Amino acid sequence: MNYFIFIDTQVYFSLFIIMSSIKVSPLSLSHLTNNKIIKKLGEGTDTCIYLCKCHDIHDDNLCQDLFVVKHMTTKNSRLLMYNEYNNAIVFNHKNIISILDIDIFNHKLIYENVVGIDLLDLCNANTNFCKYDITMLLNMFQQILRGVLHMHNQRIAHIDLKLENVLWCESLQLVKIIDFGHSHMYKDIHNRDRPIEAIKGTPNYFPPEYFIDKPYQFIPTQIDSWCVGIILYNIIYDHFPWIISDDLKTIDPMFFHHIDAMNYDNTLYDKIFHIYRFEKFTANDYILTRKLFKGLLHPNPHKRMTISKALDLVDLYSFLI
Repeated sequence: MNYFIFIDTQVYFSLFIIMSSIKVSPLSLSHLTNNKIIKKLGEGTDTCIYLCKCHDIHDDNLCQDLFVVKHMTTKNSRLLMYNEYNNAIVFNHKNIISILDIDIFNHKLIYENVVGIDLLDLCNANTNFCKYDITMLLNMFQQILRGVLHMHNQRIAHIDLKLENVLWCESLQLVKIIDFGHSHMYKDIHNRDRPIEAIKGTPNYFPPEYFIDKPYQFIPTQIDSWCVGIILYNIIYDHFPWIISDDLKTIDPMFFHHIDAMNYDNTLYDKIFHIYRFEKFTANDYILTRKLFKGLLHPNPHKRMTISKALDLVDLYSFLI
């Protein structure tokens, strides 16, 4: 049995409209009635994530299916749990992890088991991104864009896209986007905008509009565009373009240099987007990546490149090579 928890009427009807057009088949909660924890996959401030194996009997056979359980350990994370489930259950895309069920009594979400490494761990590994050629790196990025575009087509923005929330499955050459706790349904039942009025996400991925010193309604899809631009920078350069402290008291001057350069003459600041990393790139590689950086990391959210436009550019590049 599946339990749908709706936070407000707008979300209820919006979810109903979206779900009416797709097929959703979550697994039964019976997987959790008799299972064994194989190992802890990770732990955060508000959550613990475990790999589990079902030991229940299904159709007269021992199940032994592997699945991932995300246990919400604080009141705040339990509130996010309902939002995460309600939004993630509508996704049906190979580049987005599949959520299978929710256990509202024990504060757990059940996800498919995906064998992979998140991009932050990949970046920190000895081999990191340098072992991949530009074609492979852009293929990773293309898959991220496809997953995010699918979310946007369901009128949902991720809001917290970052290296940690993208898995790379080496054996399948497949990207999976994870963690939808901060995701936001940005259209209501009348197709009216539902902007974000509170800052959400991770400081190193914060767009410039977060630092406007006045009430501001943020455009959810354009927050996602900025975040994937930061992810692309990490994929290409193996480090962040700038660092923003968690308390927001220390902001790298490079952040402001980039904003000034883009606002002044719509150009990239060369000390950030330096040329040496591109020495082995073809002319087309160079042109594409520069266009993506200029578009996705535009300081003005109204001029920032959309996910759809970015994907069009990468798809055209893939067609030409």
